[in-house]
Order: sequence, then C-alpha cells, then structure tokens
Amino acid sequence: MKGNFIMFLRLRKGIYQLFYHCPELDKWRKVSTKCRILVDAKKFKTEFEKKVFLQKTLPNIQLYKQPKKILLSQLKNEILNYNKYNVGKSTRQTSTCALDNFIAIVGDKYVGDVKTLDIEKFKHERSLQKAKSHDKTRAISVYTLNKELTNVKTAFNLAIKWDYLIKSPASDVRKLRLPEKEIKIITEEDFIKIIAVINKDYQTLMENEQDTSGIIQFLKIVLFAWLTGARLNEILHIQFKDLDFDNKYIHIRNKENFKTKTGKIRKIPINNDIYSLLTKPDFVRFNNDPDSYVFPNCYRSYFTKSYISRRFSISLRKAGLPKTFHFHSLRHSFVTRCLQNNIPIYKVAKMVGHSSIRTTMIYTHLFVDDLREGAELITLPTKMLE
Repeated sequence: MKGNFIMFLRLRKGIYQLFYHCPELDKWRKVSTKCRILVDAKKFKTEFEKKVFLQKTLPNIQLYKQPKKILLSQLKNEILNYNKYNVGKSTRQTSTCALDNFIAIVGDKYVGDVKTLDIEKFKHERSLQKAKSHDKTRAISVYTLNKELTNVKTAFNLAIKWDYLIKSPASDVRKLRLPEKEIKIITEEDFIKIIAVINKDYQTLMENEQDTSGIIQFLKIVLFAWLTGARLNEILHIQFKDLDFDNKYIHIRNKENFKTKTGKIRKIPINNDIYSLLTKPDFVRFNNDPDSYVFPNCYRSYFTKSYISRRFSISLRKAGLPKTFHFHSLRHSFVTRCLQNNIPIYKVAKMVGHSSIRTTMIYTHLFVDDLREGAELITLPTKMLE
C-alpha cells in the first residue's frame, strides 16, 4: 500500500470525512469535508485529488504542511501559556517541573530533532537522580517518574496539534510498571481517636488565645471529608453559592482558581449529618456572602492543601496511628463504607467523582471478611466425604 495514494469518503455524525493513505508516513489520515451532502463532499474529494496530482508532478508544491521549527524551551513557554487557561495550578506546576527536568537531561534541542532514544535517555537518567526531600539518599519514585513521562508525552502531543511535529517521539515509550499500592482505610475507631485529638487541641488553644490557627475549621473539614468522601482541594474551594439547601446538594464545580480533577462537575447529596454540620450557629465564621468560602482561614481565603495535610499528619501522630495514613485515607474510608453498605457501585463512583467505575472497583478487593461467608458455601460434594 506504501506509495499509493488511496482515499474514500465516509459519513461520520452527519459530516462526510475524507480518509486517505499518507505515503510519507505509511499511515491513514482523515480530513473533514465539512459537507453534509454527498455531492458537495465528492467535489471536495476531487479538489483534494488535484492537490495530490500537483504534488506528484510538481515537487515544489507540497500537500503536507512542513512542521515549524521551535526549541524545546520555546515549546515549554507555549505550554505554560496554554496551561493557564486549561488546567489547574498543581498540574501546571508538575508540567513545568517535568519539562525543566527533560530539557536539563536532553538539552534544548529543536522539537523535530528529539528522538525516541532521547526520551529513553531521560527515563533512565531521571530514575537515577535523587528526590528533593529531607532524605538525600532516596531516589525519585516510580510514580513521580511516570508522572513526568506523562507530561512529556502530553507536550509532544500538543506540538503535533500546533504543527511543530508530525509524529511524537514519545508514542512508543513505555512507562515503568507501578507496584500496587495498599489502600489505607481509617476505621471508625481510628476516626474517633483523631477527632478526640483535634477537640483536645481546640480546647487547649481556647484556654489561652483565640482560634487564629483555624483549628475549628480544620475539625469541620475533617468531619466533612469523612461524611462526603470529597477530595481535599474540592472541600477547600467550596463557597456558599455551591450549597443548595432546598434540594440538599453541594455543587462541586470548576472555577477561575480551581479545576476539578476530571474537569467534570458533580453534586454531593446533603444528608442529615452534613446538614447539621453546615447549619450550626457557629458555622459561618465571617458572613454567608455567596462568594465566601465555607471553610475559610483567618484571612477569609481558603486553606492550602499542604497546611491541612500537615495538620492531619500531626493529629495522626498524636492519636498513635501509623504514618502511612494521610488525609486522602478519609476518602478511601468513605468509598469502602458505601460499598460495605451495599450502595450500588455506579452510584458510589458518581458521588466521589471517579472518571471510571474501574477506579471504584479497586476497593472491592478489601472486603475479605464479607467474601468469607460466600466462600464457605463452596464445598466438596457430599458423596466424596462419605
């Protein structure tokens, strides 16, 4: 098939698409005719065939766009501008870090000169580098490296989209195999210990000074996470305009300074405990202006993720719980409790905002005790035991 230019029309979603075989890449490509009527689409095909004929007879006339030349550093700057309006703050930071590390290892080459071997070199040399942590001997984790590879792949895909590349050099590069992580579940007994520690800290603080450190808000955030399974960043960015007490829903939606993990909006049902938590007399710290944050700090803004995570780690330590627990364990616990209470898995996935039900199904292997009853029913035939 290589060397022969073959093309055909196909109707897709009411618009005719022209599929053609690209001899230079030995791959199929498509272009929209933007026509809904077959006669018009055939005219488009005829004009397209003329261009192909001109290309074959006149070498100076090119059918395919030649990629524009751009350095990796220039591509990085364009991606930074693109990310400002399309992804969240944490994604922008990880993308910038990944591209900086890639350029440091591979060099500031032209995008079109980067080969698959360069990506493999980055993967190898980056895996030997040390993590930026207190433990200077610890190598970067497989998870971190795979995250950086994902950002590098995304960068080259954007380069294709912006006509800087024809084919991504990272398309055939495989990520490192990740070992399965053990999901840490906070039991009700553990949760009671955590709340007791936070309450004690609050009582101690109130005896000496006002709550400028936000312990009471921290307590409410922890309780809210236990009751809803919401992600920490989602909780911190909830505003009063997101609370719909009439229909008993909390809206988790995208904002100027916040994007949901999947980019999708969802509703969290308000049960009696959540309603009681949100309507306590001392709940509104400043005012109930629609744009005010539901869990504000002393500056009437939202807490940072790192501040809440750090406070939660301190509470875990005081409660005598393992360091392997973290704030996200509250989300794991919520999903687990929902499934244990026989809530349909698709409803659980919808409530917690999983993009795929497969993510929710990861939790089903935790129910060893629940499965034991079923396993006891599987026995050898009675006649064999006689």
